[in-house]
Amino acid sequence: MYRFSIYILLLLVPSGVFAQDIVFPSDGFSKIADNVGGKVEFKRIFEQEVHYPEESLKKNIKGDVVFKFIVTKDGLAKDVRKIDSVNAEIDAEARRILNLLEFTPSVYHGESVNSYIELKFKFRPLIYKKNVKERGYEKVNYPEGYVTNPLMKIYTKADELPIYLEGNYALSAFIQKNLVYPKVAEMQRIKGAVTLSFLVEPSGYPTNIRIVKSLGFGCDEEAIRVISLVRWKPAMKDGKPVRYRMDFPLVFNLNEQFKDNSIGEQKY
Repeated sequence: MYRFSIYILLLLVPSGVFAQDIVFPSDGFSKIADNVGGKVEFKRIFEQEVHYPEESLKKNIKGDVVFKFIVTKDGLAKDVRKIDSVNAEIDAEARRILNLLEFTPSVYHGESVNSYIELKFKFRPLIYKKNVKERGYEKVNYPEGYVTNPLMKIYTKADELPIYLEGNYALSAFIQKNLVYPKVAEMQRIKGAVTLSFLVEPSGYPTNIRIVKSLGFGCDEEAIRVISLVRWKPAMKDGKPVRYRMDFPLVFNLNEQFKDNSIGEQKY
C-alpha cells in the first residue's frame, strides 16, 4: 500500500529506444521520475481505489506486487515488468491501479530523460478491511454500462464537463465547510489561489492531484486534501463517462468578502 523506494537508472538513448548506455544518477539530476503527486498521492489513490480480490481476502493472502518500468521523457510508463508477484488476481488489481497513475520524468542537466523506477503495492487484508470501513465502500462504483478504456485515454474536451454531484453552486458551501485555513498562512496573512490539476475518473473520484500554482504556508496541502473530498458527476463523451483532466483554482481569502467556489474559489 505504500510507496516503494525508487530505483532510478538514466537511459542516455533517443526517445523510443530502451537499451544501452545505462548509468546511475549523478549530481546532474535536478528531478527524479515519480508518480504525479509523489508518495502521498500514490497512497491516497491506492486507498481510494483498491479492491481486494474476494478469494484472496477470504484466504487471508497477503504480499507485495512490484513493477519495474521506464518513465519516458514524456511522462509515459513503458516496458512494464512484474518483478515480485503474489497471485494472479492480486497482481491484476495492482496492475489496474498502476494504469491509473500518471508520471513525471527525471530531469538531467535540465533535460527530461527516460529512466527506470520501481513501484511496490502492498496488499494486507487487515489494513484493507480498516480502509474499507473508513472510506465507506467495498468497491468503487462506475456508472452503469461503463466499460474500462484499455488505453486509459484522458480527455480535455468533452460533450459534458464534470460537475459537483450536488451542483456547482453547492460546491462553494462544501469547500467552505471542509476547508481549514492553515494556521501559519493565517498568521502570515497569506491569501491567494492554489491552482490544482487532477483527473476526474469515470467513477467521479479525483486522481493524480498535483499543484500547478503554489501558495505555500500549508495552503497547497490543504487544497489537495479538500479537493480529494469532492465527488463529481464525470465528464461525458459520446454518451459515455470518460477520464477528464481538470484545472481548479482554490482561493484562500482572509477577508469576509464573498467568494464563489462554484468556479474554484472559496468563501471564507
